[in-house]
Amino acid sequence: MITHYYSNARARSLVAIDAPKTGSWCHVVEPSKDDLEKVAKDFKLNIDLLKDAIDIYEAPRVEID
Repeated sequence: MITHYYSNARARSLVAIDAPKTGSWCHVVEPSKDDLEKVAKDFKLNIDLLKDAIDIYEAPRVEID
């Protein structure tokens, strides 16, 4: 499930919005394969890294090139 939230300097509270925009918060809970593909496409992210992030056996790490 993907929900996008946005707040501005005047309102200060988060408001759910239909589509992502600059400065919004993308909240993803228990993503399906379609959700991961949508997030990867919308934000130009590597799908493999997103899949690793939800793998319970994947250990967090930092890699330096």
